[in-house]
Amino acid sequence: MCVFLRHRDSDRSVADVRSLVSAVLAVALAVTAVSAQDTLPIVRVRGVVVDTAGVPVAGAEVRAVGTIVVVMTSDSGTFRVELPAGPTVFAVRRLGYEPSTFLATLRPGRTNGVTLVLRGMAHALPGVVVAEARDQTWLRT
Repeated sequence: MCVFLRHRDSDRSVADVRSLVSAVLAVALAVTAVSAQDTLPIVRVRGVVVDTAGVPVAGAEVRAVGTIVVVMTSDSGTFRVELPAGPTVFAVRRLGYEPSTFLATLRPGRTNGVTLVLRGMAHALPGVVVAEARDQTWLRT
C-alpha cells in the first residue's frame, strides 16, 4: 500500500502527517490481525468458575481478552464459549471476589475444559450514623 501526501497548507506540521501515517498503518495492522484470526480453527470451551473452597460461583463475568466474547456463568458456575484455537487469556470478575486472569491454551479438535478459581474478597462497609432530623413533639402526650 502506498500513501502519497501532498503538503498544501503551511500550517500543517510534520506531526500531522506522522499521525495520519500512523493511523493508516494501525488500520492495516488491525485488518491483518482480523484476517489471521479468521484462519484459526474454532474450538469449544466448557468451563466452570469456583471459589477457593470449590463452590461454584454463579453470575461471574468471563471475558476472553482481545475478543468481543463475554459470558456469564450459570447457577452452577458453568459457561460455554467458542473461540479461536491457541493461547487465550480469560478475565473473570464477580462482586465479592478479586478480579483474576487465567491463561489457557485451547487445542483444536476437541472440547477444551477450564476451571477458573476466584479468591473471595472482604468488603468493609462504612458505618451508618442515625441522627434525629427534627423535633418530635408529637410523640409527647
